[in-house]
Amino acid sequence: MNRLLALLAVLLLAAPLSAKQVHAPHKATRAAPAFVTIPGNPLRINVGADQSYQIFNTTLPQQGGQFPGQIYPTTALETADMGWFVNVSGTLYTPNFEEHPGGSATSFGGAQRFVETALSPLSGNGSALSPYTVSVSVGLGLTGLRAVKTISYVNGENYFSERFRLINTGGNAVQATIFLGSDIYLANSDAGVPFLEPTSSSPGGNTCPGVTPPYTILHIPLTPATKYTGAGYSSVWSQINANNLNNAISTGCIDNGAALQWSYMVPSFGSRTVLSATSFGDVPAITQFNVIEVNPGQGVIGTSLAVSIDGYGFQPDTTFSFGPGITVSDLVVVNATTANATLTIAPNANLGFRDVVATRSPGGIVATLVEGFVVTEPPIWNYMFDPHATLSTEAFQCIQAKFPGNPATNAEGWAPSEGQWSTEVQPGIPGPPSGLARALLDCYLHPLVWDPGMGSLTSRYCWLNPYPLYDGPYPDTRQAHLKIYDAVNHVCMGQQPGWPLYESSVIVRRQLFFPSPIGRSGFEDP
Repeated sequence: MNRLLALLAVLLLAAPLSAKQVHAPHKATRAAPAFVTIPGNPLRINVGADQSYQIFNTTLPQQGGQFPGQIYPTTALETADMGWFVNVSGTLYTPNFEEHPGGSATSFGGAQRFVETALSPLSGNGSALSPYTVSVSVGLGLTGLRAVKTISYVNGENYFSERFRLINTGGNAVQATIFLGSDIYLANSDAGVPFLEPTSSSPGGNTCPGVTPPYTILHIPLTPATKYTGAGYSSVWSQINANNLNNAISTGCIDNGAALQWSYMVPSFGSRTVLSATSFGDVPAITQFNVIEVNPGQGVIGTSLAVSIDGYGFQPDTTFSFGPGITVSDLVVVNATTANATLTIAPNANLGFRDVVATRSPGGIVATLVEGFVVTEPPIWNYMFDPHATLSTEAFQCIQAKFPGNPATNAEGWAPSEGQWSTEVQPGIPGPPSGLARALLDCYLHPLVWDPGMGSLTSRYCWLNPYPLYDGPYPDTRQAHLKIYDAVNHVCMGQQPGWPLYESSVIVRRQLFFPSPIGRSGFEDP
């Protein structure tokens, strides 16, 4: 279909536009990805299992008995050309656009498709207390990453919000770039003027001059974005494919799209979360008032701490709530973007993530930073030897490798305890050492002295009593002491006169470690 003629007939645009055709997939057309519909009012949202969308705005006139889709192709009744993307080490992971019935998102040469792993059923009733929610989980090839997205919608709003969490299940940190992009369809038109809402730096598009009523679509970075773009749809796809948005807004009445970009180092066995919203129609109030970050973002039960709260649109009477068990006091709204407060966390406060809810007065506008603060258990100590004294690089790296990161007990390369120099296999029968103590002996002592497989000295050597042992206080004088002498015909008879004593001391360091908060759902646990 020549969409230019349709646009001219309907909108009477003054400037001509080039036509855009629906591109069928390069291979045989397949069924659209599975999706769940949020039956909201006025927004009806199709959430695809491949991280794609289609949105219908029921305030708009119907076309051919259907509300026009607000993502191109407007006639797509399943999902269309909007979705999340992740670039890892130069490889772009995308929705399965080639399985969609048609669309413009065909410029991702060499990209890999998300591996669809879970699509939750619809939950909630659409009220403010129980929003509609749908969650989607996908894998990213062999990267060790997976992405979990939860979309929420409250009836009566002209926007929906999303939480996109990138989870690293592997032992190494990963650099990742996250994109949210779309080929937008403004009300009943595929043409629009690229637009950037200045307060929130939200890119999108407005209807072209002369088109009434005016209509806007925005991608709103509730988590501040690294970059954005508002441009022709093909330029948006090309910029995402190049892993670099241009931080620019094009001009003129064009066939446009928009995108946001966030760049993160995702720690091993950790995650990074992006919050966003997408609006249709009037520019929503959330672009003028928002909570972006709480610093520090965690507190221990039974303690008090001073926090700073960052955002925009704060007014002198703005209030903040962190949920049950947390009292907010000494609140000072410094300016429109910063507030300071003291949080007192009750000893019986529930552990885990909390939404931070800000209410602006006058006006009563509410902004929510989803999971913006976390209540944790008291920290525990982690232990490791000093790499700069006594130990060779090889020995230190060998010891570190024995302690992969564990979100419940220890940081990567650190031990959750000093370990024990000896254990009991049975009452009265000594066994091999454990933990950090065992790692030191396995990695530091020569194989002629120590048998790593047996976890004991070879028969040629004996420990001088009471060694090995730990002694001294932290932080500088805590040490592991090792003293060994030669056995007499493989029998430990004490150090013989004139025989050598082999000894070494290794400094022990420790650091505080905060266990990860309790899990929230099967979609989010690494």
